Amino acid sequence: MSKGWHGCCDCCVIHSDNFTRADSDSMGADWSEYAGDCDINGNTADLRSDNTVVISQLYDRSAELDGQVVRGTVRCAEVGVQARMIGGAVVGEATDRYWYAQYEQTSATAGTLSLYLYEDGTGHTQYGTDVTVSCSLSTNCTLSLCLVPENRTSGNGIATAAVTIGSTVVSTQSGTVSLPTHEKCGFGCGTAATSAGNLTVDDWEGRRSSLDDTVDNCPDCFGTTTTISCSACSTGSGPRYILVDFDGVTGDDSCCDGGAADNGVLNTAHIVSQGATFECTEPAGVTCTWGSPPQVGNSCYSSRAACVFLTYDSSSNTTQIEVVKTAPTNVIALQFQTTVSGKPDCESWSGYTITNLVSDNGNCTVAGASVALTAI
Repeated sequence: MSKGWHGCCDCCVIHSDNFTRADSDSMGADWSEYAGDCDINGNTADLRSDNTVVISQLYDRSAELDGQVVRGTVRCAEVGVQARMIGGAVVGEATDRYWYAQYEQTSATAGTLSLYLYEDGTGHTQYGTDVTVSCSLSTNCTLSLCLVPENRTSGNGIATAAVTIGSTVVSTQSGTVSLPTHEKCGFGCGTAATSAGNLTVDDWEGRRSSLDDTVDNCPDCFGTTTTISCSACSTGSGPRYILVDFDGVTGDDSCCDGGAADNGVLNTAHIVSQGATFECTEPAGVTCTWGSPPQVGNSCYSSRAACVFLTYDSSSNTTQIEVVKTAPTNVIALQFQTTVSGKPDCESWSGYTITNLVSDNGNCTVAGASVALTAI
């Protein structure tokens, strides 16, 4: 099923870290050491105390709506240590809750893969069954946790834990379970190593699942679905979402509230026309439309909406970019326009700032007003 325009330069991987930096007691600004202790040691994340929970500060996809795929390379150099990949997490609020895939090194030549849901007050509830993994001490393996919705409306899905060693994959899986709305993920451990460097994580990734409609064809878990090269743009590819950031608008009446009401960032979704696949790579006269909120098949205009229109003219090989902001009374409050050469495809969307205000409703103070556009 088409999702409008092609996937943009946005990647299947939302946050990744190979921990290649100077040894430190701090994981850095991209991480929160919520519980326990984890250090940077030898270009790895070195888990140093029992029940450590390290949470990404960058990952932001809902397990319930978009799914989460969390994985990293783990190395266990002591028997008894337990590495974990964590997802669907809420921590530091009224009740901690998260899913985790766990690999425990149970002997010099093997370990056990397990899948758990942790909740304050309930403890650790196991899903699926333990699976034996042939992995010797100090051997790298990839540990994955996958939370993939069955659709975007039911709130249910499947949780999977997997270990990959070379071309061999072993996994354990829940039945259909209720997936959380929580967006946090990371990694950690149960039992930590007694010596530094004996339980480490490397090449950590927080990825989108195949149900995440921002990018097509991202693989679930250990890659059982088709994937695309998410690190580069295909010809003519463009964004699924555009951030629209209004600035410099002031006023105080029913048609221009000014301040936070008329400034700030709106996330606009590409609107797909009803009855046809609406591709923005069509010839002259085709308009690409984004709206906030997205109103599929309807007019873009509504109270306090922002709309972005791109109209490509093949005769001049130029694209007109128009941004409209509506007031609470559904009239056009602000209308910005600019023209750029060619098509604003993925590689163009490092950021546009438009200062050419062609019209307003006369109720805003707009001197110096601008709008910045960024594809995500």
